[in-house]
Amino acid sequence: GVGVSVDGAVVSEEKPFEEWNVAFHGTRLETLKQILSTRMLLLPGDVNASGKTILAPEGHLGSNEKKKFVLIPHEDEPDVVEEYDMRDGRHRPLAGAEEFKPAKHFFTTPSINYASRRSFAAPFPFRGRQAQVVLQ
Repeated sequence: GVGVSVDGAVVSEEKPFEEWNVAFHGTRLETLKQILSTRMLLLPGDVNASGKTILAPEGHLGSNEKKKFVLIPHEDEPDVVEEYDMRDGRHRPLAGAEEFKPAKHFFTTPSINYASRRSFAAPFPFRGRQAQVVLQ
């Protein structure tokens, strides 16, 4: 892996490597370059410094604006996001479901295997090998 410099004072104070939960986010090389050059994490719909509107990559949740999603709450386990189906009673507001707009969320996972799926972290050539970008 390749590390990015971190602020030692912040690390000493916040103790992220000892106390924070581990989460991974797979992304494309172009997105990493943008994050590092602007020091900003832009989401689909945001406008970058050049005036370009950021779009959700093809195949990502939210890249097809015609699809609707709902957040289904669960008491004893994590909430679930599903594609909206008007025939499914769990997808109705009376059942506690809420509309979910995926383009305005930053998704992470505790699994580096899931974050490194090609649909999130597209491989690219690097020093004669294939590499992927997965942020921790």
